[in-house]
Amino acid sequence: MLSAHLKGDISTDSLLVIEAGAVIEGNVSGTVIIVHGEIKGSVSASEMIEAWPGCRLEGRAYAPSMRVEEGASILADVLIAPQQPADWFTQVETDPDLTPAPMPASTPAPAAVTAAPAATVPRSATMPAFTNTMFTQPAKTGS
Repeated sequence: MLSAHLKGDISTDSLLVIEAGAVIEGNVSGTVIIVHGEIKGSVSASEMIEAWPGCRLEGRAYAPSMRVEEGASILADVLIAPQQPADWFTQVETDPDLTPAPMPASTPAPAAVTAAPAATVPRSATMPAFTNTMFTQPAKTGS
């Protein structure tokens, strides 16, 4: 269990629990990683990552299985696959175009975007109009 602010890498061959309020700035690897706090960096689990409400993952994350609960924040490139590619964590460092530029603190919020009107698509004469009957009662026939 970890419940501190730590700058550096963590590696374990067992379960690692990042408690609420903990902040890790670095690479984290383990068998099962349970996150209640915050990780800024690469996360790699040989079995599973669990992200619980109130947690925050930033960076990259790999595991064969991942559980994300409602209320968890995942701002990461996520790979859920049986095997981790050899270059999965090195790609971010070698490709600066993948790293977003930091925004200045005084940047105003972006203006709301309105959608353009939808284009009218002509219907084919051979296809009948779609009627959703999921929430409507079928018409009664006969008595």
